[in-house]
Amino acid sequence: AQGAEAAGSVSRALFDLLGEQVEEEIQRTFAETQLLSDLEMQNAMNAARKNATREQLRGLKATLDQLLEHNDQAPEIERIPREEIVLDRELRDSVILSGDERVAATKARIHRENMVKDLMARRIKELAWDSMAVHGARLLSFTTGQTVHNFPIRVPTKQEKAAIERVKAMRRIEIAMTRSQKKELGMSNSLIELAVADTAVGGENAARVAEAAEGVLQGETVEDPDEVWIRNQDDPCLYHRFEVSTRERKTSQIILLEDCITRAKQGFNALFDDFMKRKVVVLGKIEEKNLRIVEIQEELGSNEELFDARLSDDEQPDRVLVVEDDDVKVEKWVSKEEQRRRQEQEEEAKKKGAGEDAADRALMGMMGGTLAGESKVNKLSETLEKPAHLTPGEGEELTEEQAKELKEWEAQKKALEAEQETYRKVLEGENKKLRAEILEEFKKFDDGMQELMDARLKTDYNVYEQELYKIKLIQAVAQEEDDIAASIALKKSLTEMDERREGAARAVDEFSSEVAEAERLLEGLKADSANGERHFKKEVVDPAAAGGKDVAEMLLRTYRRRADLRELPPGQLTDELMQRAEELLEEAIQHDHKVAEAQSAAQAVRGELERLTWTLNQMDEGIHQAEEELQELETRMMGAGSDLDLTFMLKQGQVEVEQAAVAADFSDAEIVEKGVIHANNSLITHSGREKVGILHEIKDFRKGIHVLQWENSRLDLEEEELLQRTKDLQLLRVTKGLQSIIKGSDEGKTAHENSSLEKLVSYQTKVHGQRVKEKAKSVEGLTAQARVAGRENAELDEDIFALESAVVERQRLCELQGTAAQQGEGRAKKSEESKMRMMVTHRKLLDLAKAQTREIELMREELVRLRARTFPSFAQLSQSSLPDTIM
Repeated sequence: AQGAEAAGSVSRALFDLLGEQVEEEIQRTFAETQLLSDLEMQNAMNAARKNATREQLRGLKATLDQLLEHNDQAPEIERIPREEIVLDRELRDSVILSGDERVAATKARIHRENMVKDLMARRIKELAWDSMAVHGARLLSFTTGQTVHNFPIRVPTKQEKAAIERVKAMRRIEIAMTRSQKKELGMSNSLIELAVADTAVGGENAARVAEAAEGVLQGETVEDPDEVWIRNQDDPCLYHRFEVSTRERKTSQIILLEDCITRAKQGFNALFDDFMKRKVVVLGKIEEKNLRIVEIQEELGSNEELFDARLSDDEQPDRVLVVEDDDVKVEKWVSKEEQRRRQEQEEEAKKKGAGEDAADRALMGMMGGTLAGESKVNKLSETLEKPAHLTPGEGEELTEEQAKELKEWEAQKKALEAEQETYRKVLEGENKKLRAEILEEFKKFDDGMQELMDARLKTDYNVYEQELYKIKLIQAVAQEEDDIAASIALKKSLTEMDERREGAARAVDEFSSEVAEAERLLEGLKADSANGERHFKKEVVDPAAAGGKDVAEMLLRTYRRRADLRELPPGQLTDELMQRAEELLEEAIQHDHKVAEAQSAAQAVRGELERLTWTLNQMDEGIHQAEEELQELETRMMGAGSDLDLTFMLKQGQVEVEQAAVAADFSDAEIVEKGVIHANNSLITHSGREKVGILHEIKDFRKGIHVLQWENSRLDLEEEELLQRTKDLQLLRVTKGLQSIIKGSDEGKTAHENSSLEKLVSYQTKVHGQRVKEKAKSVEGLTAQARVAGRENAELDEDIFALESAVVERQRLCELQGTAAQQGEGRAKKSEESKMRMMVTHRKLLDLAKAQTREIELMREELVRLRARTFPSFAQLSQSSLPDTIM
């Protein structure tokens, strides 16, 4: 039966009548897999027979298809219904039944999967969508690529709302009680000191609170600083951070901070929604302009890209729940009922629109499909066709009337072309204007988004600061709870340890008495042993000493060793002494056993006492450690009320802690008051100035040393020079001329030559001065001409710039208004000629100015050359000959 079921399942799933595999997703069992392998082996062995059978079946199928096609093409009266052409009705019924069962199973499976998916989607929507009061969105700019996110806000639960209302009500009552106490008992300046402390760290509203506090301290009648601080807070119910010292206040502050964070996010979200509405308005304007641009492009026949005037999916969070037809990539299956319903709707729409077709045809035929008229729509595409009678045939000429009519037609054609060109320019100008207006709208909105970005940054700072403060408060409350639990556990442990210690102390006392008793018993037994030995000496050893001293000593040694008395030589003792000695020796041996037992018992009790004593000491150490730990814990718990966590706003650069990549560690950082820093800076500056003064003294001292060294070097060089001159004078050869000069006989000739040279020098100097004055006058004249030419060139440049600006403005006006085509050819030629004349004049003036500039430069060079020629030149002295030169 199992083999038959497996064969039936395989036959249903694997092969059709032609032996071809049918694709179906079925999980096969081991029996089915084994059967498949057997069938594959049989197919391989009987391949030839199967191929022949397949060919036969294909031929039968082709014949059947031909008959069916012939039946479809036959006349209706001769056509046989398809239901009657059945070769095997049982197989048909079984196939239909199997298909229906598979369809039903597939429908059930798909329905079950859809139910599971719907349930999961509904749960996800409840958790992630319905639980949010504000969903996350992102506002995009048009051109700058800037994005701004809003704050997703969760819907508060009833318990959270009740907790906030309860805490606020309690805080209002507390504030009212504080105000009434101040009225009755006087103003307390506890919060004033806090305000002054806030001013030291740079709080936002601390300056105003500090002013009020300072006024109160000076006795002035000013506003209460507590009221000023409360009024300047986001929530007047918030505690001052120096007042959050108890666990209850910390818990209340956490709840109030959560409410403040939510309201700050809501405030920014309101501004975000305002900007989103502004963007929607801008997109509406852009859509209107896009429609007009589309109309202009249709008239101009252009296809330029339009501006996108749609909101993105990130700006519409509700689009997440909407499924468009484009999102479904598979082909949609339409049932017969749906097809029938669509056909009925199309027929109804056609019936309703039948009466409107006549009006549409009339509008299209009479006015070109628009109320503006056909001339407005087809103005650019309108053409003026040439009449046929104005086109002469071969060998024909136009008559005067035809020539006149042809001229009129050409004038009309030119006027039409000019009008079309003007209209085209007007449309192009309007298109440019619309695009410029759209870009201007984009720029205005993007510029306004900077305000939203600044608000987002400020809100982020406020939210992050309050969340950090809230986290610190939560950590403080958790630490306090842990400390309380640890304190309770330590106290309980101390109680248990004290109880155990008392028990151990009692056990030590008991064992101490037992040890004393055991030691007393041991001492008694030891004393009895000594008495037994004396008794043995008296009764045995002393009587035996009469027989000899050696016998007595031997007896005593034997007794002490507890040896056998039979080891003694025979005949030394009488029978009575021997019997008495044996009795006493037996008693001594038994007594030694008792002593050993007592000694072991005393040792055991003494060891147990030592163990109990060590246990008691360990308990004492444990109790001492627990007491120290409890004391440290209580000290920390007492300090937690005053050691509060605060947040500070510091400027960039004031934090000197080395910043880490993720989060900086401020555990060992300290906040230093500004006055301390200024005092240290003043001390450093004073020390630096003293050091600079010392360095100046060192510099001056070294400078004096260098001056003395230089002076010594100079004197040495002068001494060397004088020695060299003396040597030169000593070695100088005295000639006749030199002798005459020495004697002074040639003084008259020398004076005459000097006077003539002086006259020549004075004349050359006078001539040189006159020439310099002449050249200076010529230079002044040329300079004046250059200034005049420069002013004229500047005026011409201004005129050229003004004319060019006027030309550009006229060109723009002509392009926008389309008036360039209406101007006459004569005016155009005149404007071109005037423009050409202006360009030529400008070029000539530039060339003239450049030539005059070159002439001035040449004159200046000539003047410099003449001045250099008239000046006397002297040979340069060598540096080595200068006595005050330092090498």
